[in-house]
Amino acid sequence: MEKKYLVVILAALTVALGVGIWACGTTSSSSSNAVDDDTAVIDDDTSPADDDGSPDDDDDNDMSPADDDDDDNDDASPVGGTYTDSNTHLMWEVDNSGGSDWPAALIYCNELSLGGFMDWRVPTIDELRTLISGCGATQTGGTCGVTNGCTASSCLSGSCTGCPVSQGPGPSGCYFPSALHGGCGEPYWSSTSDANDPALWWSVDFSTGAILEKLGTFLNYEARCVRNTP
Repeated sequence: MEKKYLVVILAALTVALGVGIWACGTTSSSSSNAVDDDTAVIDDDTSPADDDGSPDDDDDNDMSPADDDDDDNDDASPVGGTYTDSNTHLMWEVDNSGGSDWPAALIYCNELSLGGFMDWRVPTIDELRTLISGCGATQTGGTCGVTNGCTASSCLSGSCTGCPVSQGPGPSGCYFPSALHGGCGEPYWSSTSDANDPALWWSVDFSTGAILEKLGTFLNYEARCVRNTP
């Protein structure tokens, strides 16, 4: 009888020991998953740092257009991408600032990190005019006299008023390339000010292609950042 009880006790201990070993192994495997697979909608990474070394936001958000698909820190990744003009070799931000006065637009572009680059800036009026498409008078080389070399109010002429509203080749009839996003409901800032009044800044209204002069503060217009390429 004593031998029978001894066999039962030993069997129970063996089962308990096996369950304990299995449980410990499972916990260790889960907690050491420091490398995220970056393919799930909900992050399965249990480590404080993701594989890219940045703080983990616990949500890959991989189904969102805002996701950069290579790290978990998606909230810090700009929406959209870049567009390089084959004629000017300027690289442009596809999206825009979302509306700001001129000082805020300057900060936005100077601090922008996009496409692996951090040398973004607000474009000059000449550079901004290179984006005008479908309105000959205000495109680069058109009869509108406002350029980097002529920035006084006297340079503004009747031809600078642009073309019919929303008849351009871009999205929603905007007078910019179809590759660009962001709309044209508001003018876009340039980094070129009036030669006689530094409080006024030149801008382009892409709904008409018009060249405008605007007060840099209190007006929430758009900024589309640019950078030079080799």
